[in-house]
Amino acid sequence: MNVLLFLFLVAIVVRATSQPPNPTPLRGLPYDYYFVVLHWPKSVCNTSRYQCTKPIPAYFTLHGLWPQRNNVQCLVDCTLNQIPDDHSNVLTQYWPNLYGDNITFWMWEYNKHGSCFKPFYQYQTDYFVSTFTVPLSTNLSGILSAVGIISGSPTIVGAIQTAIQTSTRFWPTMQCNRNLVGTLQLYQIYLFFNKTTMMQINCTKTQKGCTNPIDYT
Repeated sequence: MNVLLFLFLVAIVVRATSQPPNPTPLRGLPYDYYFVVLHWPKSVCNTSRYQCTKPIPAYFTLHGLWPQRNNVQCLVDCTLNQIPDDHSNVLTQYWPNLYGDNITFWMWEYNKHGSCFKPFYQYQTDYFVSTFTVPLSTNLSGILSAVGIISGSPTIVGAIQTAIQTSTRFWPTMQCNRNLVGTLQLYQIYLFFNKTTMMQINCTKTQKGCTNPIDYT
């Protein structure tokens, strides 16, 4: 990582941790909480659905930050806006499109999900900064390897969730998919956040499609 990128990342973390939550009144917002979704790139790319660009990252990357209502589907398609272009280096590292154009992916995520946060995120930059502070502060790959859950080995769902809870103090939700030969594998991890404090909370959703054992490829 070059010096300029490192300093930029540090500045983002300082800004995110030093500023209080947006003071805009939050009563009546059309969502109850939000989650940040991180996916394991190898499990995205070893299916028949996508042809990924190489090299494939060997760490968890962002899928998105999505507002959520209790017991219903995610909010989508609230408004359209133009994505900012001044965070491209950080977004490319932590929020890459694994199988296509980055700008198209970022625009899709903002238009589909991020725009639903208004007026909480009044500016697109706030949405993107808030999202990529999560992988900056939560190294999922490191959390798992610290307890012996190593990429390339089978594991169980509860071991992954317990490792993340022990490190972050909050219970995550997981999602699994299948590779080309039908093996069940770790696909995505969901971290839930309170809509008013922006602090992490325990996940209320059950795991999605995971039965033991699963591969962590």
